[in-house]
Amino acid sequence: MKKNNLICALVLGSGLLAAGCGGGSGSSAGNDTTPPAGPGGQPGGELTTLDSEWAHPQLPGYTLNAVTAHSTDGFISVGNRGTVLKSDDGQDWSLVAHLTSTNLNAVASNGQLLVAVGGGTSGTSGGVIFFSNDGGASWQQAATPDNTGGLNAVVWTGNTFIALGQASGSHLTSSNGQDWTRQNSGPNAATRAIAANGATLVTAHMRRLFRSTDGGSTWSESYDYGANTNYNDLIFNGTEFAAVGDIVWRFQSSESGNTNSWDVDLITGSSPPTTHSLGSASANAITFANDHYWIADNRGHLHKRAASDMESWESLGATTSNNRALNSIVHANGRFVAVGNAGSLVYSDDGENWHEVNEFDLPANSWRNMAANDDGRLVAITQSGWIGWSDDGTEWHQVPLAGDPTLTDIAWTGTRYVVSGTGVVGHSVDGSNWTMETPGATTIGFTHVAGNGDQWLAMVGGNAANDSLAICNPSGCTLSQAPDASRSLTYSVDRYLVVSFSGRVSASEDGNTWQTNISRAIPHTNLGWVRLASAGNTVVAAAPTQSETRTYVSADGGDSWSAASFPESAAITASALYHDGETFYLVDSGANMLWTSDSGADWAGQALIHPFNGVARSGGDGYFLGGAGNIHRF
Repeated sequence: MKKNNLICALVLGSGLLAAGCGGGSGSSAGNDTTPPAGPGGQPGGELTTLDSEWAHPQLPGYTLNAVTAHSTDGFISVGNRGTVLKSDDGQDWSLVAHLTSTNLNAVASNGQLLVAVGGGTSGTSGGVIFFSNDGGASWQQAATPDNTGGLNAVVWTGNTFIALGQASGSHLTSSNGQDWTRQNSGPNAATRAIAANGATLVTAHMRRLFRSTDGGSTWSESYDYGANTNYNDLIFNGTEFAAVGDIVWRFQSSESGNTNSWDVDLITGSSPPTTHSLGSASANAITFANDHYWIADNRGHLHKRAASDMESWESLGATTSNNRALNSIVHANGRFVAVGNAGSLVYSDDGENWHEVNEFDLPANSWRNMAANDDGRLVAITQSGWIGWSDDGTEWHQVPLAGDPTLTDIAWTGTRYVVSGTGVVGHSVDGSNWTMETPGATTIGFTHVAGNGDQWLAMVGGNAANDSLAICNPSGCTLSQAPDASRSLTYSVDRYLVVSFSGRVSASEDGNTWQTNISRAIPHTNLGWVRLASAGNTVVAAAPTQSETRTYVSADGGDSWSAASFPESAAITASALYHDGETFYLVDSGANMLWTSDSGADWAGQALIHPFNGVARSGGDGYFLGGAGNIHRF
């Protein structure tokens, strides 16, 4: 089957992270970083680990592509960004790990072993396989043959796992989930789904079905729809194979899977033999239980049909919020479970009455950054108009903002939290009660904020001359102009610092009068969207690409600069830069690494366990913020 059918998680290394500490202590690109793919790019030596735990393990809002039942250990779901979720009952779910930066597309079980496969669209590279022998609690990555392309489907035949994907004319086999062999036979098209009845295999492709009766040694075309349609899922229900697809919302079944043996039901459309009016959705996934087929579609709707009655399709209505697509469905242990886009999870005991899992006490998307005050209260922002605060990193409280403004940055000034966003600048002494200002036009996109005490600046980062700058205090904001082509902002000891695209540094004590070109010692004329963080007189500036050669440190508040030092083999794409009062942290979204330095000059790398967008320190604990509202304590 395609859908229903960790390297054990590497943990974040040493002390972590406080965004906005001391006022504008960190900057980021404002996008969710890519999750970990293991120690890619780590320059030699043992990867360090950290004794850490989930403080707020909210389910990630990433698309879920597949779900399967595993013996009596419940259900396993896999999805984008290497997401693996586990549930004993299909109702209460927990995040196991992010195993890879690529997508996991399918998962299968033989009752003792779980195998998950994934990858991209290449037919010759990028394929990944993970296996678990403890019910999905921990995972290891399997070695794959050279030039393994992206994998979309996996099935257990009774004695062998078979995996297929983007590569045509071949497939992979394994008896133990760990050791895989390429077989130079297979359907001559990219595979979307597979189902098995012992040695009889059926695979689904764009418009065609293929069949093998000898366990995959030889293949022949079983059915060609003859039009530009997609088959999306396949099952064998113990008696017959069944396939579903899109465009014409087709369902078809066959006891043997052989050519010319398929009964075709065009659920919508005008073609014979059977036409029904269930809308123009795509049939994404199928399961079988209680002598009925259940189909999940790309609008989050469920439909059922008696196995013996081609005329009896019944729509059960929507099951997901905002009609999010369902991508996979399974029935086991008396319960139906379906998963889909944006982390959608639904379950039912009878297939008629469905319940959506909603375990998000924080909105499950677009968390951008985090800061902490001197008493350790954590405050985090989203780009969708929400603020969350917590005193322990575990229990969080939502603060919705009027108008749902896009928020971009947050800092602690020493007396209050300050935020910037599109058309807004705000402040709060406690993180719960906020005063929001609109300096100038509501379209002004303030990208950075930093401050000291009861004054703070919000800046528009860009290439243009005369970009806007808001100079604010508790009484309100006035609009001014930032130094030309300003890209990042921080506060260092007694003045604000701005770094431009070309590496020019400007300084101001109050934001009104700027001393421009105080330093041309950053020896690079194209820093791009430079990241900036400060700790006292120490300031670090990191370019977003080739950061290993374009990161600079100043020990005198920005007057002079020198190149930072990284291991020789490092290749870094910096997505964010922070300081927590003790250590600088550089997030490498290219190789999924965290780089740390006490001085800002010499850096060491560690593997990331989970993508994160913001960091803060509360008391003796550090916390990082994932884009889906996940909080990790170390």
